[in-house]
Amino acid sequence: MSVGSLLYSCVAHRGVILADYSHGTQQTLTEVAKKILEQIPPQDSKMCYAFEKFLFHYIVSEGTVYLCIADEGFGKRIPFTFLDDIRGRFKTTYRERARTTIPHAMQADFGRILQKQMEYYSTDDNADHINQVKKELEDVKEILISNIDKIIERGQKIDVLLEQTENLSSTSAVFKKQAQVLKNTMYWRNIKLIVLVVVILLIITYVILAIVCGGLLLPKCVKPQEGHTPIPLPPVPPGQSPIPPSESPISPTAFQFFK
Repeated sequence: MSVGSLLYSCVAHRGVILADYSHGTQQTLTEVAKKILEQIPPQDSKMCYAFEKFLFHYIVSEGTVYLCIADEGFGKRIPFTFLDDIRGRFKTTYRERARTTIPHAMQADFGRILQKQMEYYSTDDNADHINQVKKELEDVKEILISNIDKIIERGQKIDVLLEQTENLSSTSAVFKKQAQVLKNTMYWRNIKLIVLVVVILLIITYVILAIVCGGLLLPKCVKPQEGHTPIPLPPVPPGQSPIPPSESPISPTAFQFFK
């Protein structure tokens, strides 16, 4: 947990302060900040200086300096996060106007933004995302320790948990196999049921036809096959034997014709 807060911040261009805000800062620190601004090179850079029990942080971006003073116990991460935030807001708000060298040209508007963001980063725990993540990790760690303590209190060891896991895997495999067997059984049961229904319908249909057609052989509904009409032979005179087909005056071709 960080101890302290942001005490002073400013935005300057070529050594000229465009906007600043002081939160109960000693006049000496403000004068030191002005002297540091005069010594900062115009090239893009990021630096931190220590003075007594205070830390001076600054970022140079495109010739504009973003500087803040914080208590030594406040650390370096949050002040630089604050300066990155201020830099983004300042560029978005003023763009090319930020290159002016008129002292306190943006004090009326941007001074309030400096004040608001300094109070936010000094007091709100959500401003420090890394500390927030650490806190969440600590909470998870406490939950894990609590769960492990409960397991120990119940007399369950790690090997017991592993055995339970293996048993659960075996049970899952058996359940899957049984489910497949049940699926196949239901499939063939449905097939048998369909066949049985079809057979019953055929039997019912046959019984109805037998009743309507007058018997099991369906005599009223089945027509007899039409055969060939036999050719009558001429009568044989008394005392004369029938003529064999081989001696008949009618040729075999004639028989085929009649047929």
